[in-house]
Order: sequence, then structure tokens, then C-alpha cells
Amino acid sequence: MTRVMISGDRNRDHGGSDGPRGPITSADMDNNREHNAPLLPVTWWGVLIRIVVGTVLMFAANLARVPLHEWAQERWSGEEAQMAAASVIFLLTPLLVVMGAWAWMRWVEGASISVSGLTRWQTLLPGFLGGLGLVGVAVGAAWILLAALQTGPAEVPTLDWRDVEQAPLGLLLVLLFVRAVLLQGLPEELIYRGWFFHVTRHRPWLTLAWTTVAFTLIHLVSSGGQQSLSEHVWYLIMPFGMAMLGGAAVLWRGSVWWAVGTHGGMHICLAVGSAVHPIELGQVAWAAIGVAQALVAAVILGLWQRQRAPHGAP
Repeated sequence: MTRVMISGDRNRDHGGSDGPRGPITSADMDNNREHNAPLLPVTWWGVLIRIVVGTVLMFAANLARVPLHEWAQERWSGEEAQMAAASVIFLLTPLLVVMGAWAWMRWVEGASISVSGLTRWQTLLPGFLGGLGLVGVAVGAAWILLAALQTGPAEVPTLDWRDVEQAPLGLLLVLLFVRAVLLQGLPEELIYRGWFFHVTRHRPWLTLAWTTVAFTLIHLVSSGGQQSLSEHVWYLIMPFGMAMLGGAAVLWRGSVWWAVGTHGGMHICLAVGSAVHPIELGQVAWAAIGVAQALVAAVILGLWQRQRAPHGAP
């Protein structure tokens, strides 16, 4: 039986450039033209296996922290000390994910983790700040709309500590950054918009589609305040918008740091918005924030496709 591959023509080159110089093309998704063929074929079931492996890696990297958090709670009684310890312990998750993704990409995909843009350090700061700016526009617009529609006061969401508002501002900012960007943004985006994007890099629209679906569905098991099955479904609008915006940013600029910026930046925006002007974070807010990100993503994708057109990209 002939195996149907979904990776596209490996010799196709649509031109363009990556990183801060211009839009990424399908050829730019692989900056190592001499990489080895992957051990796992790029078929529908090969993609499914990758999704399962990536999901297991993410869950395992998070579960590995649990004993350390328990130890820290027993070791230190003060909440400030526990918050500081948590900020350090959170770093274990991105470390394990980077190691796991590096190993898989090297020995299974036959490529360097650098193809994701992770080690292009010159794109780290502009990518993160650029992604933060993009999601700031989306969440800011949604927040203003939701605040205008809100009829009563909303409860300010808190972190996992009772007296968090009495903690030093510097400690709060460090905890917010580590939790939003390094714990959540970096590992998830490295998997979905880094490793997974590389797998079908020669078919960027397909890549955006299946990574968005995979990222969205895995959030059925996330805990964002959902209380019922219907709320779990409504909640998916927000990670859908996150995936669209992160994916569009990577296609446009060619570095996973842009997706890290949009992902971590969304959590930062939610925290800052809740502190400045709290809104009710429920079904309407999830939908508004998700749709706003998807709309910004649509604009970016339009720009990206328009910039690819002179190179004959489909």
C-alpha cells in the first residue's frame, strides 16, 4: 500500500526570509536544508502520535514539579518564601520540555531544535515584545468592550496564596513573569508552534490548521474556572484564538519567540487587566478574548499571505 504523506514537496522554495527581516515562508520553516528524514513518517497517524507524545511530555513536565512544591510548603511556612520557591520550581517544567523536544527533534525528526527559532537569540527580545504587543492589542480591545458591558463589580482573581496582595511588588512581578511566560508560554509554544510547526513546515496552512485544533482540544482538560461541560466548551474559544494568533505570528516572523510572547503575554494581560479594572471572567469574556485574538491573527495572516505572493507561494 502506498503511504499518503502530508508534509508536501520538500524541494519547494517560496523564497522570503525569516526572523525580523520579513515573513516566513514554507521553506523558511526549515533553516537546515540538509536535515535527515524523520524516523516517524509524516502521515495522519504519524502526526497523531506526535500530538500524543507532545501532550504526554507537557503533562509529565508539570507533574514532575508536584513533589517539589509539596516539599517547599513543608520547608517554608511564610507565603512570600513559598512564592519565591514556586517561582524557582516552575522553571523545571520548561527545562524538561526543552530537553524532551530537543531529544525528539534530534533523534526522531532528524532536525535541530534551532529550526523553531528557539536558539536564534537575536529574535528573543523583539519576538517576545512583538508578541506581547500583538496580544495586548487584542486583549486590550476585548477588555474595554467587556468593561463597558459589565453591569456590576467583578471579583479580582488571585493566585494560589491567600495574602498575595501583601507580597512585595518585585516578587509578584517575578512570579507573574515566570508563571505566564516560562511555565506556560515557552513550553507549550515550543511544542505546538516550534516542534509541531516543523513537522509539516512545507504546508503552512495545513500546519496552522492541525496545530490549532490540537492546541484547542487539549484545553478541554484545563482548569480556567469552568464549572460545567458547556463552560468547558465555551472556554475553548480562548485557546483557539491563542493558537491562531501564535501560529500567525510564527508564520509571519519565523521565530517561536513571537508565539511565546503572544501566549505568555495573554496571561500577563489577564493579570494586569484584573488588577486595574476587574471583569467577570466567564463565558462571554472567554469568547470575546478568543475572538479578538483570532481577528488580529486574521489580519497578520493576510499580511503574511500578501508578502508571500510575489514569491509565487500558494
